[in-house]
Amino acid sequence: PLVIGSVRVLERIAHELSLRVGVVSVKTSEEARKLASPACIPCLEAGDADVADVPQGVVDARAGRASYDYLIKATDLALAGDVDGIVTLPLH
Repeated sequence: PLVIGSVRVLERIAHELSLRVGVVSVKTSEEARKLASPACIPCLEAGDADVADVPQGVVDARAGRASYDYLIKATDLALAGDVDGIVTLPLH
């Protein structure tokens, strides 16, 4: 799997959930494939919205913009054949 999202947010959530997993920033889906393991979450950042300090469960324009940017990047990767499919969390 490849997460299109925020490395800092994933790191925060992994810490809050006491997950024993590393979040690794990647630039391409190929780089993510090389890192595939249960102990590693490859994350490709897209867009320029800084969402690291957006509180969970709160409507925030930065999070909305980031969600849009992440979805567009995932769609682009799928259309290019770089990923096999897309799964999203609920979008608000």
